[in-house]
Amino acid sequence: MTDYSIKNMVLDENPDVFKFLDKMLAYGYSKGIYDWEYLHNKGFLFYLLNPNNEVVGAQGMIPIKLRTAKEILETAKSETSYLDSSTQGKGLFREIYNYNIDECKSQNICTIWGFTALGPLWKKLGFKVQNECLFTSTLPINTKQKGNGFLDSVKHQLKNMFRRVTFLKEGIKFNVVRNNNLDFVKSVEFNNKITDFNRSLFLKAANLVNIDYNQAYVDYRFIDNPFMVYEYYYLFNADKDLVAYAITSHSKNEDKFKYNLVDIKGNNRVQLETLIHHLISELRCNHKGIELNFFASTLKPENKAVFKQLKKYGATSYDSEMFIVGLDLTENKSQNMEFENWYINGVWTQGTTI
Repeated sequence: MTDYSIKNMVLDENPDVFKFLDKMLAYGYSKGIYDWEYLHNKGFLFYLLNPNNEVVGAQGMIPIKLRTAKEILETAKSETSYLDSSTQGKGLFREIYNYNIDECKSQNICTIWGFTALGPLWKKLGFKVQNECLFTSTLPINTKQKGNGFLDSVKHQLKNMFRRVTFLKEGIKFNVVRNNNLDFVKSVEFNNKITDFNRSLFLKAANLVNIDYNQAYVDYRFIDNPFMVYEYYYLFNADKDLVAYAITSHSKNEDKFKYNLVDIKGNNRVQLETLIHHLISELRCNHKGIELNFFASTLKPENKAVFKQLKKYGATSYDSEMFIVGLDLTENKSQNMEFENWYINGVWTQGTTI
């Protein structure tokens, strides 16, 4: 690494890092974003300087608490992994990543994890790598016809007819056949019952690994997020207990026709399917020409159930071509790296586009 140097932004903040990331990232970058993503979240980011003292790389870690039935895991999400093309072939990615690993160990972080399209590269760093399990489902809602030809028009009309028939059929099932006194509520406010609901899931699945919805995380991800607007959908039973919930997001600045189903969970299949129907009904009534996207790991049966239900309404799913990667930093390797136990969905992403 002759004549290259690595600096810690927490100790040596450099405004050129913002310019470098602004060039690398499609959504742009600024000090305000850095403060939200790293500084206020007690994260850290290292940057790489070339012999001319120019920023040519960055690698960061965002602390996120994961919860199991027995404990809270102090973990870090690998984020902002960017190197300028001029650094290729010099082994600099491993160098800057090792700085991050050492910092994680000094802060008693037990696991590093993240999503990447470059799984083999992370495997060289010693990460466990899992592919072909992260999928995205897209459901068009009140969309306009694509294409101008007669066949395009016929296909569009047939698809819309199919969606309307499915919606009516599901509506009859949930409103008549399953008249089970469930109360649907939409809100722009995060209800702390979501936190309690997530923690109750461990009573059903002892091996579950899930994000801990503590107040600091809720503030960071949902309340103070500079990119996204979040909306919350609740399903309560007759005793006012939360039995299912969903969270959607859309960009504050652009692409408001793209809605993301960030998180959705229910006590059972019927309640989950009921909530999905109410959610789609709400979007159909209030929006024209939008897409509802759902990103999740198909290793979890609960996520598979959501994909299956969305497909009934006309959604199509595709492999996101992303890898889950994880590195256990503990001396006694734990069972927490079994990705089939991780309840991964959109809320596990960075929060800039979902």
